[in-house]
Amino acid sequence: MIEIELPRLSERSEDLPLLERYFVSKFAARYHKDVTGITRRAQALIARHHWPGNVCELENVIGNACMMAEGPAIDLRDLPEYIRSEASRPAAGVRT
Repeated sequence: MIEIELPRLSERSEDLPLLERYFVSKFAARYHKDVTGITRRAQALIARHHWPGNVCELENVIGNACMMAEGPAIDLRDLPEYIRSEASRPAAGVRT
């Protein structure tokens, strides 16, 4: 076996859009939902999260949100509470 080291997902924010699209497609098909994307405000909140669970956590969040979505796009209300609560906190590096 070999070990491959990758930076944490929070350090690879440029990977988020591709992963989001993949997981939305995967779970929309699995749950027979007409979800085709994620709203910009939900994407912004996803990008702010520090993702301690890396890609597995993102997959779980998108899967749950896809299941909860009532429209064609995942929105803030579809994200788990622990991620939505981050919307009220200042972004990293921002002083209040």
